[in-house]
Amino acid sequence: SMQSNPTKLESLNQTIKKYNAALVSAKQGRDDLAIIQLKKVISLNPHFVKALQLLALLYMKNGETEKAVKVEYFTVATVWLPKSQIQLSEEEKKES
Repeated sequence: SMQSNPTKLESLNQTIKKYNAALVSAKQGRDDLAIIQLKKVISLNPHFVKALQLLALLYMKNGETEKAVKVEYFTVATVWLPKSQIQLSEEEKKES
């Protein structure tokens, strides 16, 4: 569990702090800074969906559609597809 792993908990706290900082930058219209901060967040936690969504949004807002699409693909490949695979295997177990 998280409690038994203080380093994992600390790393999660750091990730959330960095995400919140990126959120503040984005709200202040400092998109370049927010994008740099979000990339750091995602490198720490590639499954942080809110960070991925905000990054895609900022790319779209700044006309960088191609980058936004890449982020969306990454999110689907790393977050949603693995989850749906798990759900499918759970369904298969129920049926058998």
